[in-house]
Amino acid sequence: MDSGSFFTELKRRNVYKVAVAYAVVAWLLLQLASILFPTFEAPAWVMKVFIALVAAGFPIALILAWAFDLTPEGIQRAADAGAARKSPRRGWIALVAIAAVAAAAVGVWQWQSGADEKRAGAASAPLPPPAAEMKSVAVLPFVNMSGDPANEYFSDGITEEILNAIAHLPNLRVAARTSSFAYKGKNEDIAAIAKNLRVTNVVEGSVQRMGDRIRVTAQLIDASSGLHLWSNQFDGDTKDLFAVQDKIAQAIARELKLTFEGRTNSTVRSGTENAASYDAYLKALDATGNKRDVPGALAFIDQAIALDPKFAAAYALKAKLLSNMAFLFTTTSSAAYDQYVAQGDIAAKRAVELDPNLADGYFALGEIARRRGDDATAVENFTRATKLKPADQLAWQGLGLTARDLATSLKHLRHAKELGMTDLYLDRQIASVLDAMGQPEEAHRTMVEVHRSHPEFIPAHVDLGRYEIWLRGRPDRALQFFVEAYRKAPAFVDASVPITAYPALVFMLSGDLEEAERWLARASATGPDSPAVGALQMLLAGARDNGEEISKLASDLPSRPGIAAVHKGFAGDAAILSGNFEAAANIFRALIDSSGAKDDPNKPTMRVRRRQLKLGYSLLKLGKTAEAASLLQGIQIAVAAEPRFSIGGGSSFYETTSGIFYTDAELHAARGEKEKSLEALKSMLTLPDDGLIPIGSLPVAIEDSPLLESLRDTPEFAEFRNEVARRRAVMKRRVEAVRDQLGLAAE
Repeated sequence: MDSGSFFTELKRRNVYKVAVAYAVVAWLLLQLASILFPTFEAPAWVMKVFIALVAAGFPIALILAWAFDLTPEGIQRAADAGAARKSPRRGWIALVAIAAVAAAAVGVWQWQSGADEKRAGAASAPLPPPAAEMKSVAVLPFVNMSGDPANEYFSDGITEEILNAIAHLPNLRVAARTSSFAYKGKNEDIAAIAKNLRVTNVVEGSVQRMGDRIRVTAQLIDASSGLHLWSNQFDGDTKDLFAVQDKIAQAIARELKLTFEGRTNSTVRSGTENAASYDAYLKALDATGNKRDVPGALAFIDQAIALDPKFAAAYALKAKLLSNMAFLFTTTSSAAYDQYVAQGDIAAKRAVELDPNLADGYFALGEIARRRGDDATAVENFTRATKLKPADQLAWQGLGLTARDLATSLKHLRHAKELGMTDLYLDRQIASVLDAMGQPEEAHRTMVEVHRSHPEFIPAHVDLGRYEIWLRGRPDRALQFFVEAYRKAPAFVDASVPITAYPALVFMLSGDLEEAERWLARASATGPDSPAVGALQMLLAGARDNGEEISKLASDLPSRPGIAAVHKGFAGDAAILSGNFEAAANIFRALIDSSGAKDDPNKPTMRVRRRQLKLGYSLLKLGKTAEAASLLQGIQIAVAAEPRFSIGGGSSFYETTSGIFYTDAELHAARGEKEKSLEALKSMLTLPDDGLIPIGSLPVAIEDSPLLESLRDTPEFAEFRNEVARRRAVMKRRVEAVRDQLGLAAE
């Protein structure tokens, strides 16, 4: 076919008309898409895919127009060149247009379906924006140019509020306040600061206050080149400060080519026009951020609210402060704790009532729900906070702490760190999750790095010491970490455990009861109601075979105001050791019922299963063999599959590998399965290192556990006792060497 015939055939088959029709329809669809996609908050990639699909459809439409006819009889192959046309080809033009619209509709439907699925899952697991794709900025403390050091709180507060406003920008990583404020008063190179904070841009400026008049100067600097991307000066009254902060945030957004999604300046932060109220608010920020004075901050924020009862941001800050009061100054089972949480709930609800778009208000609601143990409500509110304020590191951390599964928890905690959060407790939380996921070595590496870079962080000493005990069986190495922490902070308490309780445990395990008692006295003075103190008192009484002390503890522990369930559990242990099996059965039955084990019998925790084991043993001793047998047969322990928790505060020996072996041995012994029990003990002795933690389900040496009494006369158990004694002697020599090396005899 020559070129003339080819073009004639193109015309005869209406390919030109189809091409024009497709182009017109495609143009109309693209115009509609450019309007509708932003309206429905479609991400940028949707438009790109849509354009690609429309472009890909063009050659397909031309091929169809060439190859087929649309006739009254239906779609048929086109006649050979020169054949007479039996029907017009206008139908193809309409069909192509319909096909283009249909293809577009399918694309939109697929995007919308995916969006719906994402929205459905957003309440529990929102997808964080990838940190690698984010632009980044640090807001350095603005210089106080007022000439009065007393106004330092004012310039710091302005800095914090600007940082808070910028954090609402999507796809922007903002360095944490604690990181930025570390450079307060330091004249360091901008490029070096940016490198340390892992950001590409830096905001700096100054604040000058003259009565009710203010002047705020701000500038945005490209850290790599040192160029000033933007700078401006704002003059006004103190009542204009919120507007000034929003203008600065908008200017930064404009320069970084970012936008406030679905938000105007006025709703970024709910402020006040009352100068005195705002001043009190800034003093509250200073008290909590710089001075760590939560009660003082609470007093200032009450002043701010009294001066302006519609100051939404003040209510949100009050709720967060009350949450901190509950956590820092009370125990979870106390009336004071409940009162702080209830007051915080009122304040947080008032904040979002005054401003439904206030991210800090939803964060406060999430924190209050977390204090109450209502993780579902916490997740819902933390999620809303991250949608309104994408760079809210605390909200992402909250999502990590309340996630339903460990993988999601780790993802959110790591995202908070990627956003620039430098809170060392965040690293500790990440390590705790890694440990719970069966990655204790990676968790250990995390805490080793924290300890190396921040030797002043006492919880790192605690976690590394606990690791050496529970996972390495080396209390001697642990003692070095514990004593170092004690010498830095003698009154330190972590998860209700005084730091002095840990050396007491080390000496208890090694058999040095006099040294253990000395450290236990210190722990009792610091935390008399600590469950750890109660457990150590039980261990000491059991090691000395002091039946009178054990009986006393059995009656005393339930009345202690610490963690009630834990104290009752130790009271049940004391009842077993003192032979009061009726009391023990009643205690453990009540604890099991209150744990919810009946509602989910297939997934009880190891703690619940140990309580079931001790209840079954008590029932056996009471002669209730049928009930005991039914209960004991229902307990399942898969040693290899059990989780181990050793890092992050609050965990105990019974989640370690050796502790699970012990429990498995005790369970088989209680069932009368001697061979299986002895096999479990033998397996325990295959664990690496010479050290081990010789404590079973009861706070006594494993070889003295009443639950193993049926094995006492067997030669295999005698061999087990000898091996435990040998390992304990090794442990004692190691601990004594470290004790002497540390010079503890003189303390």
